[in-house]
Amino acid sequence: MSPTAVREDRMDSKPQTPAPDDDRSPSAETGAAPGSPRPFNRMREVLTELGRGIVGGLYPPGSTLPTEATLSQQFAIGRNAVREATKILMGKQLVRTGRRAGTIVRPQNEWNLFDTDVVAWRLEDPVQREILFGQMVELRAMIEPEAAASAAVRGTTTQILRIFEAYEEMEAAAGATEASMRADMNFHNRIYEATNNHLLINIANLLSIRLTMNLEYFRDWTAVDGAKPLYRPDLNKAMLARYMLTLPDHLEMAEAIRLRNPDKAREICRHMLAKAPIVKAPKARIGKIAAIRPTKRASLASRATVAPGK
Repeated sequence: MSPTAVREDRMDSKPQTPAPDDDRSPSAETGAAPGSPRPFNRMREVLTELGRGIVGGLYPPGSTLPTEATLSQQFAIGRNAVREATKILMGKQLVRTGRRAGTIVRPQNEWNLFDTDVVAWRLEDPVQREILFGQMVELRAMIEPEAAASAAVRGTTTQILRIFEAYEEMEAAAGATEASMRADMNFHNRIYEATNNHLLINIANLLSIRLTMNLEYFRDWTAVDGAKPLYRPDLNKAMLARYMLTLPDHLEMAEAIRLRNPDKAREICRHMLAKAPIVKAPKARIGKIAAIRPTKRASLASRATVAPGK
């Protein structure tokens, strides 16, 4: 082997140590030192904190987010992870990048307000939650009666039977706060699914987030019976009263859909939404989202034959 080849071989075998501020370094590539939380979780932490700051007004529209270097130091995470979090925020239409201007918060009317993260962040903020709650109630009143009418026309036999199955879940859950709320949510989701309109189904998912968040706020975390959360008696009483008041309307609406009567389904839905005020959790109870235990699904019940589609 020639002297030149020997020198090249030695150079190739010499370990290469990246510079401390190189994005290829272990901390920058993974976003965390060995033994610390997984990189994806660390990136989600940055994403969540920035998202909450944007929707909560810490970073108002037109303002600039901290630089990559600042965020990297603040969260003890690599710049690659910060860039990834910023890209996700851009995908949610919360921010944009400007030439030599950094990352700029977009106006609220440009945000993707149907994004599940954006909705969750807004619901965690007391001011934004109050605004969003009212907007969701208004949106539901505009859309759900037409969804019920559409389900009466477009719903398949199987889909309509699932609506009745969901109603039976509501009957079985009467008197139980968490089970009743989840059964109610499932019933309305089944109606949206029966429209076979994917845009409406996505809207139903948005409305479900509000109901799920409300369930968490109603819980009394100061009184815990083992692993089962209890509920504030005042809120529990108000929710269950409204639930029982509208339970017959749910069955009437399901029957109108089964009979393929869109006008009747629309009328009953409007009546149901207007007859009882929605119970809202107090602002003081707004906090983190906790896991919700899934409610066991009831078996499909035998019902009268569904009227044939038009």
